[in-house]
Amino acid sequence: MDLYFYLDTYVGEYLINFYMVSFKLLDLDSVEITDFYGSKLISNILDWDTFSTSVGNIYLLEYGDPIQRFYNIEEAIKTGYDIIFEIAKSSTNVLKPRPVVGVGYPPLFLLKKLYPDLFEDMLFRQGLDEFLDQILFT
Repeated sequence: MDLYFYLDTYVGEYLINFYMVSFKLLDLDSVEITDFYGSKLISNILDWDTFSTSVGNIYLLEYGDPIQRFYNIEEAIKTGYDIIFEIAKSSTNVLKPRPVVGVGYPPLFLLKKLYPDLFEDMLFRQGLDEFLDQILFT
């Protein structure tokens, strides 16, 4: 089945949304797929190892046109985000790029693996529950 990962990224209020990774997935048991207005999107990856070995025909697309072929899904995603981060850096050095996460996007654990410092300033040091308690009760 032909599927996509969108690589949309916010830089401040601006959205860079013209790159995506297309691929064929042979083993559909490794993912959960959602039907979104006629498009099939990956909503969850159940087994990353099985998924990554059953992916083939991987292309990085710019405005829907293939610009590079890959044999490894992680390498394709990393290359796409590297290009986007360079675009973000050229437009502003102050704001940190924030990849969009959710249905149809690369999984968060992969983004944290590829770019460990990207979400560092967004993590709650004392944990989410304590942070919310602090907001609600102080």
